[in-house]
Amino acid sequence: MESTSTSSAAALRRKFGFGHRSCSLEIEDKVRHSGSHSSSPLQSPKSKKKEYPQFIVLYHFKGKEKDDLDLRAGCKVTVTDSSDPDWWKGKYNGKVGYFPATYLQRIIPSQRVFQVTHTMNLSEGFNGMRLHKDQIVVQCGDEENGMVHVRSASNKEAVCPRKYLLEL
Repeated sequence: MESTSTSSAAALRRKFGFGHRSCSLEIEDKVRHSGSHSSSPLQSPKSKKKEYPQFIVLYHFKGKEKDDLDLRAGCKVTVTDSSDPDWWKGKYNGKVGYFPATYLQRIIPSQRVFQVTHTMNLSEGFNGMRLHKDQIVVQCGDEENGMVHVRSASNKEAVCPRKYLLEL
């Protein structure tokens, strides 16, 4: 019986044009190169979009040159070129241009961003921090009992009442 199954397998390989040492990988490879348009479970490296870090705009910026990019505080910007320490290039609101690097703070996708609704002085231990109305801050710790651990552009941290923060 073994010779029957071996000979029928050999007959199938000849019928479909595969050599005696064919394996499923070779068969899949031939199908893929034959112009088949079946979707692959893996993305082609060329089709992957480059992922750029996200930044939050800390201050309004009105460009003076034609290739400057106007920015609004609290908006997210994608930085595409940070090779110059002072002026970066990026995308915002469908436009591309240059803006001051110091006007941005890097964020991670899950990080919450807030605008301060009232000017206030916060103190925590020996550290004091003044937050100004409309200032942009980023959550850097937990929110507990209506208080949020935030960080300012100057990298100072404090706990702030949630009721004085507007999430953007």
